[in-house]
Amino acid sequence: MLKTTDYKLADTRQIFRSMQKIRSILRSLILTVCITNASKMTWNEMRRFRKPDTKSSDFVITDYDMLQGRNQIELGRYFSKMPNRERVLWVCTDMYRPFEKSIKDAFPNARWVIDHYHVVAYAYRAMNAVHIAIQSGLSKADRIKTKKGLAYTLRTRLKNMTPEEAAKIRECRTTEALKPLAVAFDLKEDFFNIYDENLASIDNAKRAFEDWENSIPADDIYEDFRKLAKTVHNFY
Repeated sequence: MLKTTDYKLADTRQIFRSMQKIRSILRSLILTVCITNASKMTWNEMRRFRKPDTKSSDFVITDYDMLQGRNQIELGRYFSKMPNRERVLWVCTDMYRPFEKSIKDAFPNARWVIDHYHVVAYAYRAMNAVHIAIQSGLSKADRIKTKKGLAYTLRTRLKNMTPEEAAKIRECRTTEALKPLAVAFDLKEDFFNIYDENLASIDNAKRAFEDWENSIPADDIYEDFRKLAKTVHNFY
């Protein structure tokens, strides 16, 4: 006979499987892409409709157009047919470098802007790299203890944390083996705050980024944060 706790465990597993299915469905949806007005344009890509036995992916231009790739020839051919290209002032995309020339050629008055979502994602990855490194150096018992809920807590923004989650971060600050996790969490938060606190001033944002970059410790475990800083410099 199943105990009450067994039912709860079964329910939890079912919920988890359902969440995985939902996540899979969401991933297969076309990412939101729109033209909000004549002076702004955004686009992104998706990899749902890959051609058989190839690595190429469809490329979403708007919510009703789709190309079979995103190379410069394909993009140039498409953009050249768009009306009022001179009126486009801003184009927001991910960090795919070939966009730069396509945008410059097709939209002479536009500035290329990197969607901040794609930039801050690197901060999450850098923090996760520290988490993995710390976990690999712990005993099995300590790994189980620190792994439970900590990965999610580290990804949560400080301003959105529950008291219990904030307590986990404080524990990292006072536990010698986990202190690098607290440092990584702070680096992630400070990087996000560059966007959150400097929306009105590019100069202030640049100074905040410089301060953030200088705050990265020299230890090898934070190398991915230095890679993030280099990436930002590449797109200044």
